[in-house]
Amino acid sequence: DLALPGGGERGKTVEFDLQGVNLEGVDAVTLGAGLAVGKILKAEFGRARVSLAIPKDAPLGDTFLHVAGAALPVPFVISGMREMTVAPGAARKRSDPVPVSLGTVVNGVIDSDRAADYFSVRVEGPEDVVLDVESMNLGFLLDPLVVVYDEAGKRIAWQDEPTTNTGKEPANLDPHLALRLPKAGRY
Repeated sequence: DLALPGGGERGKTVEFDLQGVNLEGVDAVTLGAGLAVGKILKAEFGRARVSLAIPKDAPLGDTFLHVAGAALPVPFVISGMREMTVAPGAARKRSDPVPVSLGTVVNGVIDSDRAADYFSVRVEGPEDVVLDVESMNLGFLLDPLVVVYDEAGKRIAWQDEPTTNTGKEPANLDPHLALRLPKAGRY
């Protein structure tokens, strides 16, 4: 089972879809070790829509959703940052990226092979930024790539796999890109 989006902002109410099997009878979803109980808005075969108020004192980071009747918990991330969700296909044009503010978690879905989503940020001067993608950590088998372009469209940085997979640690294909944006502008 998977949650889409795979997380939410602490102190806010988030609506998400659970996707999996035998969800038509789900009647309870619990955050972590009893931090909160979600309200089932709609349940049908393969999908359940849930509303969950994340407590403002919930611990930040990785946790799980416990779905009544499911054998395994569902990964979920509690964030302290602003969050936004982008509908599938809504950010597909490189010529018209979706604007976001630094310090925002963007939730979305890559729903077809070789699909790409494009976002832009504006900075007022040189700034250090970190761009993280969480996919495998949330149970999605995706090999994401992060590419940063300047206003002229020139690629200035990119990250695919964050480390060499040596076999000593579980493989992780989620990129983590730390870079300095060199000047004011849109990236």
